[in-house]
Amino acid sequence: MPEKIKVFAMQLDIWAPPRDDVLIRYNLTDHFKEGDVSEFPEVTVCFRARPAVLMSYESHISIATSDQDNDVLHMYRRGKNHGFYYNGVRQYGYLNMTNDINLHGWSHYCHNFHHGEYRAYIHGQLAAKGPFSVPHKVPLPVKGIITIGQEQDFLAGGYDTDQSFRGHMAQVNIWNRSLTAEEVRKQASCTRAEIGNIFSTDRENVELLGGTTVTLVDPSYFCEKEVEYVIYPEARYMAESRRTCNRIGYEVYTPNNEAENVVLHNISLRFAEYCLSNYHLWIGVTDEEEEDVWRKFTDNSIATTQFELNEPNGGTGENCMLMFLPNGKWVDTSCVIQWPACVPCEVDRKAPVRLRGFCFTNEAETFYEVLGYRYEKPYLHGYYGYMVYKTGDYTWEMFDTTVAEVVALLKVPSRDTYPIGRHIWELKRSECNRLIGSTLQLSFSICNNDEFTCSNGDCIPKERRCNAKDDCVDLSDEEDCQVIIFPKGYRRERPPDNVTHEGYPIHLTAVVNILRFMDISDKQRIINVEFTVDLSWNEPRVKYNNLGETLDWNKLSSNDREIIWKPELAFPNLYDGNIKQLSQDVYLNKLGSPLPPDFNNVRMGKYMPLLV
Repeated sequence: MPEKIKVFAMQLDIWAPPRDDVLIRYNLTDHFKEGDVSEFPEVTVCFRARPAVLMSYESHISIATSDQDNDVLHMYRRGKNHGFYYNGVRQYGYLNMTNDINLHGWSHYCHNFHHGEYRAYIHGQLAAKGPFSVPHKVPLPVKGIITIGQEQDFLAGGYDTDQSFRGHMAQVNIWNRSLTAEEVRKQASCTRAEIGNIFSTDRENVELLGGTTVTLVDPSYFCEKEVEYVIYPEARYMAESRRTCNRIGYEVYTPNNEAENVVLHNISLRFAEYCLSNYHLWIGVTDEEEEDVWRKFTDNSIATTQFELNEPNGGTGENCMLMFLPNGKWVDTSCVIQWPACVPCEVDRKAPVRLRGFCFTNEAETFYEVLGYRYEKPYLHGYYGYMVYKTGDYTWEMFDTTVAEVVALLKVPSRDTYPIGRHIWELKRSECNRLIGSTLQLSFSICNNDEFTCSNGDCIPKERRCNAKDDCVDLSDEEDCQVIIFPKGYRRERPPDNVTHEGYPIHLTAVVNILRFMDISDKQRIINVEFTVDLSWNEPRVKYNNLGETLDWNKLSSNDREIIWKPELAFPNLYDGNIKQLSQDVYLNKLGSPLPPDFNNVRMGKYMPLLV
């Protein structure tokens, strides 16, 4: 058991395009002597991975014995889904083999192959099990070339930038036996553990290619929480400062000790001129719950305070905290004081910022995090390599690092405006069948698929959208409450087909209610009647949006009423050919549940299937 663990770093520069020559390589055949058995019916492969940037096809481990047998074993991940090849056969039966993306966080994996049976463990817990397809043979040849961080299309070569790993790898171990569940838990723990008897990155002298580096750490390193934060260099009041952090899924940061406080103070000096005063930075603690017991905003734990001399001195009237610019010490203040200061936001990736409005096929492509600084402002890093950063006083740029191309530009109304919320971008390359130079509304927010995105980036439940109440503070939830969306090429003069795409018939019904007889003439053989006609029909060609539970909420506007196809009424026995129509309204009747949410939808509205 090694005293220190090797941690390998590959392609950590998130601003650089991916490369196909950065990997770890080792000749497994060197492990065996002539005549030794190198094919085993039982094999266990365990390793740790911490991605920094995601690729469409993130390769972890690849074993090849020849140019033809280049997928003897290949472990990979695509977004949240894991997969593998075994003896050249791709295994499809493990769709539940998923875990959180955990960007910049360590994940531990163990794959156990036992006489045709498969078990997968994530963080020491069983995640998938069952038989797998082995049409050729069960024994696995653990020989040839092993590469870490790339897939081999032929022996020791054929690497692809789209199949690379970018981040850290550690504790790659292979055994020629099945590890027990308890042994797997031991491997996933942050203590010293047994290394593989066939291969181990902590024993073998592996080949480091393309600038791969290695450092030595203690086993406890993998369980240490790394605290990150980003400073927003604009002076805001406390409540607004906290909302600024919350809108990107973060919380106001609090140093854990004096050393961390010194680091925060030193970094904050970079932005002192923007923070306007000697009390220049908010600290994420409060004693509102219990006087003189200062608890962190992040987890409500008790903070180790770093008070200035004679502080705190505000009693129950001062429950928030500012940093003193000259020495970094803390002073208490009122939480509602009209005092602007900058704010440090502690990184929390549990709820990533999401980019909506494009046409991605993988939801993880919409995930972003807020990191360091460009043009003295925090920037957004897309998990798959997009960067969004400030380039001028009133300009933000979206840049695709994988191909070194500008994607879009955003003009903002002020120097302190961020792209969080909904904004109109100008495309600098063709996207989603839109031409260069065209505009596209995009949104950045932490809203999940069950929430509506307000214009400012706040999130509210979808049920509160278009409910005649202002739930967004910017009132945007009651704007553009369109309940029907017509497709391109819709023609009001053309009725829908007799059968929907799903095979359901189009139903047309009419109910006539006579209200009263106005006049009856036996001599002229005519009657004057006041009546209503209720028509119901299916219209499968359109989409329905933000429908309420009652008809009154789903009334079509006069413009939509003129566009939609309606059945025509004919009265062949009508006297003098005229009918006096007093009023006409068209309503949508909500019959079903919303369609599955489209993670690319810029507002995340509720779309309905075919309705009457």
